[in-house]
Amino acid sequence: EAQRRKGRSLTLGPLPVPLTIAILPDDENLAKKKNILLVDPTHLEEDVAAGNTVTAVCNSNEEIVEFQKKGCGSRLSVEQVAAVACMGFGRAKELEMLVLGR
Repeated sequence: EAQRRKGRSLTLGPLPVPLTIAILPDDENLAKKKNILLVDPTHLEEDVAAGNTVTAVCNSNEEIVEFQKKGCGSRLSVEQVAAVACMGFGRAKELEMLVLGR
């Protein structure tokens, strides 16, 4: 069995790249229900956000592999979800270029 598999390479799809964003309330725009999105938060920044975070796992083909929101104290608008996805796509393309040289 091992002899038969020898010489065959494994083809992998595009790299999945996670992006975590903390959702902070914007006190100046509280009535408009706007939030501040903070990319790659530290533990302290996540504490300030009261655990309200979103993690998007995207690849360089502009596909969302996974999207998870934690916390219940804030909501994201459709525009903010689109912005998170766009940032995720950009991060995936950037990382693929650095790692694979494409």
